[in-house]
Amino acid sequence: LKIGATGQVEWARSYGGTGDEQAWSVDATGDGGYVFSGGTTSFGAGQADFWVVKVDSSGNVQWENAYGGTGEDAPGAPYDEYVCRVAVDKEGKFIVSSISDSYEPNGDVLNIRLEPADGSVLWAYGYGHTSEDSTWSFAVLEDGGYLFTGALTDPVALDADAWALKTDTSGNIVWQKTYGLAGWFDEVLGQAATSDGGALLAAYYEASNQDWRSHLVRIAADGSLMWAREYRNGEMSWPNATVELADGFGVIGVSAADAAMWDSQLWFMKTASDGSLGASCQLGVPITLEVKDAPATRKDVTVTVTPTSATVTDTAVTTQQIAPAPTYQCQ
Repeated sequence: LKIGATGQVEWARSYGGTGDEQAWSVDATGDGGYVFSGGTTSFGAGQADFWVVKVDSSGNVQWENAYGGTGEDAPGAPYDEYVCRVAVDKEGKFIVSSISDSYEPNGDVLNIRLEPADGSVLWAYGYGHTSEDSTWSFAVLEDGGYLFTGALTDPVALDADAWALKTDTSGNIVWQKTYGLAGWFDEVLGQAATSDGGALLAAYYEASNQDWRSHLVRIAADGSLMWAREYRNGEMSWPNATVELADGFGVIGVSAADAAMWDSQLWFMKTASDGSLGASCQLGVPITLEVKDAPATRKDVTVTVTPTSATVTDTAVTTQQIAPAPTYQCQ
């Protein structure tokens, strides 16, 4: 779906096969087109694969490939979310990332760098430890490297902490750290590269099954912790994405006032550069996180590249003007 500056639909198409396809990210390419990615069960070498599609400015497919091994890559369980993200890096190459259990039974993070002209693989590596590792997204940093984020599980304590791993453009690990609260499940869902070479991590920690609390973690270029704050909005809340602004950060996510009813709403907040929301706002409480060097290692992997043949269908999209009525918690 391509829309204009005022929300008007310029074109809309569906792409897929006989199984399940989901698109989770899209980026503009240097030639005026787009690249999008997600997971597929229609094509590929295993039960699910990464799926990357390059289109021109009108949505016509220029190339499309599935990438993976014999297991599940961008697996859908447990919520049928076939997450796989792509971005165009500083050199114009494509970087793709998701979870894979094709190369490690407990699951590793699989990162692949692609040639934009045809989707050929420049390199592919798995990153992980002996227990379950996860990723939801990544960022291209100011220095051209990549910051992959998610959760890393301690194999002894079985305690997952928020995980950030920086690599260079060749896939070499530069540094990696975990940020967590002992005994609670912590995970990064989104992040934004910052102009000083660091990043803001948008994460949550799970105090119980129905008590999820958003927190923001500001890190420097070397991964050291600058500040961390908790934002408890309702019984459950989690951030999905963040962006650096001229005078702070914008964060968008979900909040549920009643976890039992799953009565969720879109939640947006703008913070100052230190994560604060103003003296009159009770959200944004500073928290203390334990920061550790992480033990994940890199392994060489061989991914099967499968050219795919998606059915492309022009679709009719109905647009409707809406008038949101936001409830302000802090102003």
